[in-house]
Amino acid sequence: MNCKKCNAPIGPKEMFCANCGEKNPDYNPNGDNVFSSYDEVPKKKNIVPKAVLGVVAAVFLVGVAFAGVNTVRNMLMSPKDQFRNALKKESESVVSFVGNNIDTVKKRYQSFGDGYTSDGNISLEVTQEGKDMLGMFLPYYMDDDLDWLDSLSIKYKGNISSDAANMDLNLMLNKKDILAANVYMDSEEVQFKIPDISDDVLTLDTQSLESELGYYSSYNLFESMGMQKVMVEAIPDSKQLKKVTDKYIDIAIKNINDVDKSSDTVSAEGVKVKATKLTAYISGDDLAEMKSEILNQMLDDNDLKKIIIDCGDSISDNLGYSSSGEDAYDTFISNVEDAIEYSEYDSFNDMEYSIWLGSGNKVIGKELVVDDETVISYMAPVKGSDLGVEFEAGYGGDSVKFSGEGKVKGSSVSGKFVLEADGESINFDVKKLDFKKLSKGEIDMDVDFSMGGYYGIGGYSLGVKANGNEKKVSVVFDVKSGGKSLVRLTVDETVSKGKAPKELSGKKLSADNYSDISDYIDDADIDNLIKKLKKSDLPSEYVEMIESSFGY
Repeated sequence: MNCKKCNAPIGPKEMFCANCGEKNPDYNPNGDNVFSSYDEVPKKKNIVPKAVLGVVAAVFLVGVAFAGVNTVRNMLMSPKDQFRNALKKESESVVSFVGNNIDTVKKRYQSFGDGYTSDGNISLEVTQEGKDMLGMFLPYYMDDDLDWLDSLSIKYKGNISSDAANMDLNLMLNKKDILAANVYMDSEEVQFKIPDISDDVLTLDTQSLESELGYYSSYNLFESMGMQKVMVEAIPDSKQLKKVTDKYIDIAIKNINDVDKSSDTVSAEGVKVKATKLTAYISGDDLAEMKSEILNQMLDDNDLKKIIIDCGDSISDNLGYSSSGEDAYDTFISNVEDAIEYSEYDSFNDMEYSIWLGSGNKVIGKELVVDDETVISYMAPVKGSDLGVEFEAGYGGDSVKFSGEGKVKGSSVSGKFVLEADGESINFDVKKLDFKKLSKGEIDMDVDFSMGGYYGIGGYSLGVKANGNEKKVSVVFDVKSGGKSLVRLTVDETVSKGKAPKELSGKKLSADNYSDISDYIDDADIDNLIKKLKKSDLPSEYVEMIESSFGY
């Protein structure tokens, strides 16, 4: 390097210039340049291997490809195939919904045969507004002041089977115990016991009870339960239902050939979204061909045959008919053969069936037009969380309408809707309705119902809140006025595997025998009951009425 003042040569170990004496600013006794440590900056190692980056990139590209596969498929799919595909998916969804609910009912009735334990509570709660209203309907000889009444409930627990049941009951006023009872029932006899007043058991013959109810009445609860159980067992489950319906859905869908496709919008109650419109033109001849194929399929459908025979046998066995399931099937086949024979005289109107597909190719609208008259129109667009619904069905001037707007959150819907027909209306204030649970045979809903029109009850509504499945359920019925609760009925029940019902222990006395009734009353500890009632919130005048009924 050179001196900056005189330009004479100077080395890095020389502090001063030998020519002019100027200080060397680059002086370094070690002989290294002060910037030498920055000449070669060590490179940072790549903490993400290139192979990993490659995998991430590949996964990303595959994700993009799969995300767009439906779009590409729909672009390549003909309008006819797109219409058929959408219709098949929707039909399968409806069949699945019905099948799952049938399965739930079948499980419930199966428990009748296996026996189950029912543990629950029925409670009636009355608000001050409700007390004021109920007071107006009490007989003149009763006090119309119901301030003493807050709630009345019955706790129960017992075992139920298809041929007998026993139940322990506890009546409570304002959550205070006032009366306990034990009941046993079978197809021959009813047994009743009140432990607070007697260890004796009153019995009642079921034939005697039937005669009291009337000649055409039937007391036999267990016969009814058994009949329903057998009939429900005969109904096809979800798998059987799908197996049968798939055949006929496919026949209907394959006869849809003439389909137009266009871009459109679906609008209802202010909610508007873009959609794909698919319109199928189905001639009367196509409908005749569809009917012919369905009828011929029925002739050789062994799955359908089994269902008809099983249901026929069930009905015959339970109602005492002489005909069998085979007889019912023979009659069914005869009717099908007659329909095929006379099908050449059938005449069907041409129709247009339009569907609108929204996001995810979900059906958000339908319209059925027969000879230029709209028979069914249904629009249900969803934009974000906003839902609009407009439905109308009618022919020849009569129509039914359902409309409203709401919100969608997950599988739940809320909003205000109205059903209108013949000048009357039912209003639905839906706070929650979970369709996913409904599709599984469960329930989770909170809805207020009110009437409008000529028969409407101004200001009154009925709230129904329910949650549960085949093992546990809670239902609340709430009568309201102006949105305020008047009377609330709550039913909570848990069902579990049960034990065999047992008859009541104690001396049996017939309720049909006057002497036995007299003995029961003479031995009854009525004083104990009256003492218990006096400690409750029951008004003294009511206690006195009960006391006098026993001759005190």
